[in-house]
Amino acid sequence: MKLITNLFNKYSKSKEKLKRQSNLQKLASLPYSSFVINEENQKKSGVVLNNKNACPGYNLFLSRYSRKISLINMDGEIAYKWKPALSLRRFFPPLPTIWEYRKIDREGNLLIIAVGKKLVKLDKNSNIIWKIKGGFHHEIELLDNGSMFVLERKKEIVKFENEKKSIWNDYLVLISNEGKIIKKVSVYKLFNKELTKKSFERAFSIYKKRWQDRTRLKLGIKTFLDPFHTNTIKIIKKDIEGIAKKGDILVCFCYINLIAIINFEKEKVLWTWEEGKKILDGPHYPIQLENGNILIYDNGRDRNWSKILELNIPSNKIVWQYGSSDKNNEEYFSSIWGGTCQELENGNILITDSDHGHAFEITKEKKKVWEFFNFEFNILKKRKTIYRLERYPLSTLNLIKTS
Repeated sequence: MKLITNLFNKYSKSKEKLKRQSNLQKLASLPYSSFVINEENQKKSGVVLNNKNACPGYNLFLSRYSRKISLINMDGEIAYKWKPALSLRRFFPPLPTIWEYRKIDREGNLLIIAVGKKLVKLDKNSNIIWKIKGGFHHEIELLDNGSMFVLERKKEIVKFENEKKSIWNDYLVLISNEGKIIKKVSVYKLFNKELTKKSFERAFSIYKKRWQDRTRLKLGIKTFLDPFHTNTIKIIKKDIEGIAKKGDILVCFCYINLIAIINFEKEKVLWTWEEGKKILDGPHYPIQLENGNILIYDNGRDRNWSKILELNIPSNKIVWQYGSSDKNNEEYFSSIWGGTCQELENGNILITDSDHGHAFEITKEKKKVWEFFNFEFNILKKRKTIYRLERYPLSTLNLIKTS
């Protein structure tokens, strides 16, 4: 009888293990949202506004989680396409290779982040020049010498207020033009003092809101929280008197509503702004403008409307703002994730409304001069979203073709 009981228990455990593996496989096969959920402009497609005051150039275009990258001109026509090798496009178990971000370097090559898997450099014919495995995400920032900063994340157990916490820790990574890792700096090491118990509570509340993470909790998969959610690295191009030097790094932490400047070589925090002031709400993409101020894409994750802020660092004052809570106002837009606010050569600002597969260019007088709606739709006829749409000079196409 004891033998039968033992065999039954062994069978039950084996069956439960198989069921768990099956659930994991089902979870892995579930798609991430990559289309516009509440579409209000279904009939609009491609470029719908191209004013003479728009800044000329080519737009580097990639639908979220797509594997088709192209340059489109100011009329929305495809001027150049990359066709990466099958090895970069095939589906890897348990999840497909997802292209999150891309950038054209100064030699006309294309850099791609296959999110959580690798960083790849392609030539103009889409041949692989080099690739690095790693948990890369969100950002590629190029330096004048061809090297680059990227973000990488790793699962780690850290000690916080005498408790062990399982987290995704981000690293600021410097990589050479030849694809060699030069140095990594831990975000947790630099900014753990910015974390509080509320930071972890907030990270967990965000975690529970996402359907794929709720499913992981139900399946009993170990929870790794993302207390920082670092999403941006940008180079400081001009000295900020008494605060930062040219070459320092501007970073953004979405989940703790913090913008900061660090000295990468010394691994030293030089300046931070916002946490506790209740101004920012899930921000992305801070950049330094030509006038030395900082432009910030403030998503409005909880307030449900977005705005662009221009911050003067020495005075800590917001000196310009675009965005409105009124849906009937021309300035209204709302993207709770992603987004860019790129300063163009003529001083205009190119804004990506990621949630709606939409981008538009405005003057500093807040007039729209160019507008684009993603022309790619999925099989359900839902418009695909866009993580970032970025403008390159007219000379870029010739650079690519002659590289």
